[in-house]
Amino acid sequence: MEEDTLYWILSTLPQVIGALAGLQIAGITFFYQSLDKRVERDESAVTAIQEMKRRIYAETITILVVSIAAILADVILLGLTPWLSAWLSGFGSLVCRCRVLLVTVCTAAALLNVSVFIKLYTLLKQILDPSYQQEVNALLADSEKKGVAVDDSVTSQEFLEHFIQFEKAVRDFFPYTMRKSPLRNLINLLVRENIIPAGDVGDIQSVINKRNIMVHGNDIGRVGNNVMDFLAKLTAVLEKEREPYMKRTRASRMDNHFRMWIDNNVDDLQDAECLDHAVRYKEDYGMYKVSQDGEKLFVHTDDSRPLYLNGEKAVKLFLDILEEKHGIGGLSVEDSASFQRAIDKDD
Repeated sequence: MEEDTLYWILSTLPQVIGALAGLQIAGITFFYQSLDKRVERDESAVTAIQEMKRRIYAETITILVVSIAAILADVILLGLTPWLSAWLSGFGSLVCRCRVLLVTVCTAAALLNVSVFIKLYTLLKQILDPSYQQEVNALLADSEKKGVAVDDSVTSQEFLEHFIQFEKAVRDFFPYTMRKSPLRNLINLLVRENIIPAGDVGDIQSVINKRNIMVHGNDIGRVGNNVMDFLAKLTAVLEKEREPYMKRTRASRMDNHFRMWIDNNVDDLQDAECLDHAVRYKEDYGMYKVSQDGEKLFVHTDDSRPLYLNGEKAVKLFLDILEEKHGIGGLSVEDSASFQRAIDKDD
C-alpha cells in the first residue's frame, strides 16, 4: 500500500472519530432534555428514565474512552507510516525487526476503530428504539422480584392499595391547586416542614420506584412486609400530623393575607381608626363598608377585593395585626388616633 494512502487513512480516522464523539455528546444532551420533558408529562416515568440515563451515561463514557484510545492508536500508526508502508509492500530489513510491534499496533488500532463504530451504532439503535423504556421497566421489575420470601410478603396489588392510601395522605396536606404536583416535590416540602423525617426519603424513593414500575404494566412480584410496615407507619404519622399542620399553615396564610390587605388599603392612622371601628363594631365607617353572612364578615372598599373574616378568631387576629402595624407605643388603634390628634392640636 502506498505511503500517501496510509497517511490519508490514518490522519482522517482520528478526525472522523473525534467528530462522531462530539456529535454523540450533543445528541445525548438533547436526548436527556427530551427525557426530562417526558418526566414532566408523566411523573411515574421517572424511575425508568433515571435508569435509562444511567445506562446511556455508562455507555457514553465507555465510547469516549474507546474513542480516545482509537485516536491515540491511529496517531501512533501515523508516526510509523513509513515502516508500515514498507511492511505492507513486503520488503525492508528494518520492518522485519519491527514486525511484532507493527502487527500489535495495527491489530489494536483496527479493533479500537471498529469498536467505536459498533458501540456508536448500538447506542444509537438503543436510544431510538420506541420500546427502550418498556425494556428498562421490565429489567427493573425483574430486579424487584429478587430476594422476597413468599411467607414474608404481600401481593403487588395489596402493595398498590397501601401506596394509594399513603399518596392520598401526602396530597391531603396541600391545597387543591398543589395536589397535582409531582409526589416527590410534595414529599420534599413535608421534609422541610419536619413532617417526614429526612432519613426516610431514601426508603420512600424506593417505594415510589416500585409503584412507578407497576403502573407501566410490569409485574414486580411480591412485596416484603417490611415495606408494608414502613408504608403503614408513615401513613399513620401523616394522618396524625395533618390537622395540626393545616391549622398552622392556615393561620400563617391568613396572617400574610391580612398584612397584605392592610398595606394595600390603609394609608395612615386615620384610615386605620376607621377600619378598626368598622371591623370591631361590624358597621360601615368612613370608606369601609361592612356586610355579614352569619359569622362571616366582609369589609368592602372601592379600590380592592373585599376582606373576608371567618369568625371571631379571624376578627381578633386582624385587629391585632392592624394595631401592630399602626398603633403607637403599644396603644390601641383608637387610642393612638386620639393621641395623634392631641399632638396635632397642640402643634
